[in-house]
Amino acid sequence: MKTNDVYPVWKFTIDVHNPEETPLHAAVKNMVAAKLNYMTPQELCGSETWEDADKKFPMCEGQSRRPAKDLIYNHIPRQSFYEKVRIENDISLNGFFMKPDVYAFDAAFKPHSVFEIIVTSKPNIEKLIALIEADVNVIFIYAEEVMIPLSRNLNIHRNWGSKFKCFTGWKATDSLLTKVSRAVDMLIADKFPANSKEILEKKISFVYGVYNLYIKTADRDWGPHLGSRMGQPTSTLNKLLEYYAEKTPSTSETVNYEEGSMTVEFVVKRTLPKVEWSNHPFHIGTILKATQGERTLFTNKETAIVNQTNQENIEDGEQVRFSCGVRNYGQNGDNKYYANSIADKQGSNKVWVLE
Repeated sequence: MKTNDVYPVWKFTIDVHNPEETPLHAAVKNMVAAKLNYMTPQELCGSETWEDADKKFPMCEGQSRRPAKDLIYNHIPRQSFYEKVRIENDISLNGFFMKPDVYAFDAAFKPHSVFEIIVTSKPNIEKLIALIEADVNVIFIYAEEVMIPLSRNLNIHRNWGSKFKCFTGWKATDSLLTKVSRAVDMLIADKFPANSKEILEKKISFVYGVYNLYIKTADRDWGPHLGSRMGQPTSTLNKLLEYYAEKTPSTSETVNYEEGSMTVEFVVKRTLPKVEWSNHPFHIGTILKATQGERTLFTNKETAIVNQTNQENIEDGEQVRFSCGVRNYGQNGDNKYYANSIADKQGSNKVWVLE
């Protein structure tokens, strides 16, 4: 079908007040399915054949060499899907039954590309793991982001390689790291700060019996993502983090990402003996550097540290790494912090780095 051919009309109905589906979800899934079904190489990128079209992919972000994560055809084969697209049909992925919003199947009638349209609900952990482990391409589309561009451009039959957008996705051949990282992106996309800032880096850290997500943005240094920190261990996000952590080796870090604590490099000048009002050693010295995650809070501060750790036989002149609370209890210009543990002996934090 050439771009100047008359496209068949794709009819669909929308139910208003349907508790099972919003009008927005119904409209977007049908527009996505129709565009997939009738896509041609000419419409996709001006090529005469699918073989020539394939050579133009993946398309990159702006002037960079990074494949754009928000272009649908970067994640699926550049080929005809005519009469191979289905909406809300039951399928099985490795024995897990689901009903994708949209999917395309191959010559053997096996699903190879699954599209999830997100309005108010997201895939649960069982569905996400099935999608990650199956040999399928997966596309996540936030309906509100694509509704207007799709509606305006649907009858313009050119340059759809860069117009046909999603939020993110992955190819069946992508690594477990890539799949989990992009599934995490999808889960947190509408939550602060991901809803307003680009996430530069992500890490998983095991804290207080829960796998927590830590993120870094251009104007916000490392900090816990509230969705994982405040969520239950059984939430979809936390279960996904746990799933990845249990399948991959961790790295070790002694840095502390907790907002209420910091790691300090402290040189002891002298230690005051225990007194009646304090059953802990009282060290006088210098904090060479105080950090929280990869952020430096301050350097070279004369201070006192109340040693509440189990290690009390610290000698004058010794350099120690304490894990302290960030609150300064000093008065009248003096500084005083409370050490809760020896940073190097509290056990290195297990960390998993995501994309």
